[in-house]
Amino acid sequence: MPIRDNYSTRSKQPIHSIDGKIIGRIDGNVLRKRIRGSKHILRTPKAIAIDANAFDREIAPTCKNIEVHDTESNEVYTSTIDNFSQYKMTLDRGHGRQYALPLRYWEFDGKQSNFQPAKPEPDPNSSKQRSFSEVFDG
Repeated sequence: MPIRDNYSTRSKQPIHSIDGKIIGRIDGNVLRKRIRGSKHILRTPKAIAIDANAFDREIAPTCKNIEVHDTESNEVYTSTIDNFSQYKMTLDRGHGRQYALPLRYWEFDGKQSNFQPAKPEPDPNSSKQRSFSEVFDG
């Protein structure tokens, strides 16, 4: 179970993105990051992202775990660095190169996520999805 604290900034090493913003702090061997879930949890796919340069340069070499505290829901998402590295995706959606870990690979407040990705909607334009009359009468 994650150790909750007041996320004070004393004695924690700040981690900066490539553009200089503080994206989290290293506390011992744990990256602690605060987010607002409604703004920072990706919608498609449902995931939490971390600046790729900071991850490669500072986080992966010094940390064993990641804790992300959603200040809106008060949930804490945790992952090991090994888990994050194994299942991360690389993306760039206008904030520089980031690594995103889908929610199904995070633990929520010490429990394995039961998040399941949505099944893709059938393509209404696909010939496999068309009705018999659309194919032969259309």
